Amino acid sequence: MTYTRYKVSATKLEPYDWSYIRVELPPPPFYASASIEIVSNVKLNLKKIVKHPKRKLPIICFRGGGPPLPDVSETALEVLHHLSNGSSGEIQNLHNIEQCYPLQKNMTFKLMPQQITPGVYYIGLFNGIGSTRTQSKMINRGSTYSFSANLILEGCLNSTMWGEHCDQVVDDLSNLQHDSNEFGNRDDEHCVGNIACTHYSRVICTKNMDMNVYFLDVTEAVERLTIRFNKASHFHSRNANVSSVMLYARHNAIPDKTLHDYSTDITKDPLVVHLPMAGILYFAIEMVFWSNVHDGMRERNIKLCYLVEWETIACQQGKAGPNCTWEGHILKVC
Repeated sequence: MTYTRYKVSATKLEPYDWSYIRVELPPPPFYASASIEIVSNVKLNLKKIVKHPKRKLPIICFRGGGPPLPDVSETALEVLHHLSNGSSGEIQNLHNIEQCYPLQKNMTFKLMPQQITPGVYYIGLFNGIGSTRTQSKMINRGSTYSFSANLILEGCLNSTMWGEHCDQVVDDLSNLQHDSNEFGNRDDEHCVGNIACTHYSRVICTKNMDMNVYFLDVTEAVERLTIRFNKASHFHSRNANVSSVMLYARHNAIPDKTLHDYSTDITKDPLVVHLPMAGILYFAIEMVFWSNVHDGMRERNIKLCYLVEWETIACQQGKAGPNCTWEGHILKVC
């Protein structure tokens, strides 16, 4: 594993002032975890957060892709109170990275691997929120706060490994090309003319409800991506207590049951993505068991195997649009 540290020295926040911290995360290898430590001289009674004047409320906000704005709604304040009530200033799993929290003396935020994606992230600190007039700022100066911050990133050295301990494998689906004649129930009539079809298949075995993760490099010209589950001839198990096989897909990041762009039970319906975004599309496949056998499955070390098949329908070079009937051109900057 590799470690990267960002340090923000002591910074003052005058009344009604704000400050932004910008962090840029490069593409994979994957990140195992991220922690954000904030130290300030704020003394805030969290039990009375709802009654605290908004114009004097110091808060910290997170946002990916651009600077955050403080959320001043009553609902947001209720959320702040709920998240902070009984807390010691440590939030182990920051479920929503676009969220505001009341600033405390010592705060630690932690992100799980699925929450850390390449790109630019902003942390905003605000000393007072809500509307105020210039004259009010001059009369009521309020309190001045200071803060410092440490950001620690743990990453995986191997580009094919991910997870909190970098011990889970990510397989490249493009290395698993299969004979097109063996792809069941495909739409052969679409794979003619300017349309190219690529087929993949993989026998996947899951042990004890582990999650299998794969990725596929999607080009700009892909018109449709379809993923099917072939249960009839390739599903082997001595236990029939599987309720579903969930497939989660996410663009440029590892998906799970809470963070994904697409999802389906592929034992019932295929996953069809029309005009997927160019880049890396990650898939996670997870077995779901009936709740009354959940504990027993873990004890018996159950292993389930099944065949999953992928098909991409893309346009030949120079073609684009529905059924690849349009002319495609690349714009160049001179």
